[in-house]
Amino acid sequence: CAQEITEAGYKAHLNDLAAAIGRANIPIAMEAVARQRENAKRYDREFAGLESVVTRPPLDDGSSWWLYTILVDDRDSFQAWMKERGIATSQVHRRNDEHPAFPRSMPGVLPGLDHFSRHQLSIPIGWWLSSSDMQRITDAVIEWARS
Repeated sequence: CAQEITEAGYKAHLNDLAAAIGRANIPIAMEAVARQRENAKRYDREFAGLESVVTRPPLDDGSSWWLYTILVDDRDSFQAWMKERGIATSQVHRRNDEHPAFPRSMPGVLPGLDHFSRHQLSIPIGWWLSSSDMQRITDAVIEWARS
């Protein structure tokens, strides 16, 4: 992640253009969220039982699923594998205490957070993915997990 956050602040940058785009998308928003929820359920089913790919515990249908985060044994090899297949993956955000703006106030190890941070990665889940896109992604994840 190339982003370096050097100063604490607020993430509030909605402007008139962004508000207009958001307002124009309200009629299709629920359909898009429903599609992303379907994609999440598909991933849940497809990845169940894979030892080297861990999904999150089941959630209710309240999430909009803008991300589908998984934990993988070897994030670097998984990312390379997916990239070779033309599938984008992302760590999305680094933990706050790794940015200069948020120095660790308490030195020491955070085992759960350290583990999550080393293994987490998000795969595509968007409403725009076709059924064949979803199949290509699930096939790639399963093939990597079984290799």
